[in-house]
Amino acid sequence: MKLIDYKTLSPSKGINYSRDHLRRKVKAGEFPKPIPVSERRIAWIETEIDDWLAARAAERDLSGRANSIVCRTRPVRRKTGSLEQAT
Repeated sequence: MKLIDYKTLSPSKGINYSRDHLRRKVKAGEFPKPIPVSERRIAWIETEIDDWLAARAAERDLSGRANSIVCRTRPVRRKTGSLEQAT
């Protein structure tokens, strides 16, 4: 079993949540619970993090959002004062 500490979550798994946000997500049941490594240190089990990431990808694929990327445009004011749509 491999453990991942907070500092390793971002570089190895791409999870850029703050410590406080992670605590909120864990409390809400939206992120795997860490295990205490010592009195002042916690870590996550790598396979649980991998499973959580896989579940997020599966949700994305099932919802159909993977194939429907929305491109939004915003008006751009040119120096002449006319408006055009930015791409």
